[in-house]
Amino acid sequence: MDRSPTDAPRSFVPSKWAPFVSTDKGIDRCYYELCALPQLSLGLKSGDIWVPGSGRYRKFESYLIEPTIWEKHKGRFLEEAEPSLSCESYLTERKELLDQETKKVAEKVRKHRLPEVRLEGNRLVISPLTRSGPDQTEKWAEKVYALLPGIHLTELLEEVDGWTQFTKAFTHLYTGQPIADRAALLTAVLADATNLGKSRMAEATETYTADRLAWIEDWYIREATYARALASVIRRQGEIPLAARWGSGRTSSSDGQVFPVAFRKPVIAQVNAKYGRDPVTTFYTHVSDRYAPFHVRAISSTVRDATHVLDGLLDHQTDLQIEEHYTDTSGYTDHLFALCHLLGFRFAPRIRDLSDHRLFCFQKSADYDGLKPLIGGRIHVQTIRENWDEVARLIASLRQGTVSSSLLVSKLAGHPRQNHLFVALREIGRIERSLFTLSWL
Repeated sequence: MDRSPTDAPRSFVPSKWAPFVSTDKGIDRCYYELCALPQLSLGLKSGDIWVPGSGRYRKFESYLIEPTIWEKHKGRFLEEAEPSLSCESYLTERKELLDQETKKVAEKVRKHRLPEVRLEGNRLVISPLTRSGPDQTEKWAEKVYALLPGIHLTELLEEVDGWTQFTKAFTHLYTGQPIADRAALLTAVLADATNLGKSRMAEATETYTADRLAWIEDWYIREATYARALASVIRRQGEIPLAARWGSGRTSSSDGQVFPVAFRKPVIAQVNAKYGRDPVTTFYTHVSDRYAPFHVRAISSTVRDATHVLDGLLDHQTDLQIEEHYTDTSGYTDHLFALCHLLGFRFAPRIRDLSDHRLFCFQKSADYDGLKPLIGGRIHVQTIRENWDEVARLIASLRQGTVSSSLLVSKLAGHPRQNHLFVALREIGRIERSLFTLSWL
């Protein structure tokens, strides 16, 4: 058995590893290294360990507003923040509302007055959702689609560009000027959209060579130009009277779409056990209630969707004023409930197995007896108070765009047991999730 030096640092070794790392004969080097590697990975993910000069693995503090600047402008920010970021105001208002809603639902459970919800022993039973649309909808949809004219996709792109001028968003990387040959740009965009690639598109068009399309892609097509072009399309779509019939443009939803990848590249092709052994890539899309996909991003297939929910709500370049957002279960976490509320969004995920999620309250009360089996514990108010200033600083950093929300969320989730800010957000999230659950019930 190989040995490590007796003075090797061991403060990072968790208790479950200690019997294997430290033996009667000294430090077991094999177990020591096996323990050190995952701890190093966790430290890098959370920001407890950082790499000077790195963009992704910086010190956690460096992602937030500098403490001196925060102290100087904190008063003005807290005063202007909507919703209020006053700790005592938040706790007082939420405590009263949570107590009121819990009593209301508990009484309805006791009297069996909750629609399609009942308590069987210690388990909440919720009836499955039924289809809300009439059966004739699909038949009428087929008739409407049959009325649409059959046109070439290139003609559609040109017509939409005539309405929106979205090609002007694709500017030269150096000069900042839009491209003169609009048809060439649309051809390159179409090669991207259909996944044909430049070579096959060049063969299909016989007008532009693969080198010409590659040159256009290098100088004009980037993530930023796509975002600006999408914003111009969304803006024009919102002005069409028919779109207002679908929704107000103030609610949205997001979900990921997984696509198989026929080749392996470490950046985009990853194996997710949920989708089998073949590598896949995921596109996470935010869609408004007017059916406008206002934010799309390629994300890692091994990362939970919830990491990227706030990116679309905070970083889209459209004029949509989103107030309420929906996701599925993979797009929800307790800390996301907290962040959404503090940033002014109402978060309303569709949580699978909602009956298995516990409710939390500020205090014990006999008035909650109808829900006693569902209450998982009490809110740690002191934890929220002690870390509220850092919570407010985090919210200010997100609003000012000093760091991408997905990067910050992944850092917070990296090592929650040692991150007081994460624990405080979890407590706030439990308040918001409990209120949401009670309202839904």
